[in-house]
Amino acid sequence: MKRAIILFTILIPLVLQGQNKRIVVRGFKRADIGDVRARTSPVLDHNKRITALVDIAVPVTDSDVLFDNVVGHPLKRAGSWIVRVAEGTPQIKISVPGYAPIYYTFPELPESGRVYEMTLGILDMLKYRTLFLPVYAYGPSQSSFGAMIGICRRHGGYTKVRTNFTFDLKTTSECSDDGMIGGVKGWFTGENKSSRQSFTAGYLGLLFQTPGDAAMYAYGGGGYGTRVLAWQVYGTETEYEYSKVTSRSFSGWEIETGLVFRKGGFALMAGVQTNQFKYVEANVGFGIMF
Repeated sequence: MKRAIILFTILIPLVLQGQNKRIVVRGFKRADIGDVRARTSPVLDHNKRITALVDIAVPVTDSDVLFDNVVGHPLKRAGSWIVRVAEGTPQIKISVPGYAPIYYTFPELPESGRVYEMTLGILDMLKYRTLFLPVYAYGPSQSSFGAMIGICRRHGGYTKVRTNFTFDLKTTSECSDDGMIGGVKGWFTGENKSSRQSFTAGYLGLLFQTPGDAAMYAYGGGGYGTRVLAWQVYGTETEYEYSKVTSRSFSGWEIETGLVFRKGGFALMAGVQTNQFKYVEANVGFGIMF
């Protein structure tokens, strides 16, 4: 469990892939009239007319871009592709591996022997989203509540606080797990109290998003927390005291990791959190992400 939590928390920012991006046409224009490349190495269309030359700047230079509705074989250059189209061609299809294809309609019909310049770019389709989740956590013999707030586009962050709303737990002694107080067996009533507080913050990032507006996010972070368990012991005839169970009480650093699933504006979270790997809790939450 310890190694799995550490590994998953560390790898979250590393395994997230760029998704929900698409290739778009950033610009298209007719080249200067002095550009005669279409005529110096002419390629003829099926009507025996000189084709138009389109110089396409491509941001993904290491990919084998595919073209439809062009004449002959495209020529790959450093950072661009040279394609030929017949005069009057209304549209071409451009396919870049890993992205949705482009069906581009020319703003002006290509003319025979002319040179045109096209620039492609990568457009990020994601928007910033704000996350708010009421959170419930359950550990050995204890529950706590809180809230998780985050903001994320492809990468982002979050903060989370939890408490069981017991802030004034006072103990007069300490006992071991077997009920010994200062070497003497304690006289316990069977009742107990506990206190749990934690504050964590960290990384929130998108794993994937579907066309149906569903998405999965991963989170991982750390912070500080306390957990105190106290057993009730007999004090005087009219009052009770509480003894801190040292083997089940912890205070120090915490780490956590988990997943957030979003569908539309609603979100569901599930994760695990630990205080120094001595106390482990399950976390669940349901709220909004808009």
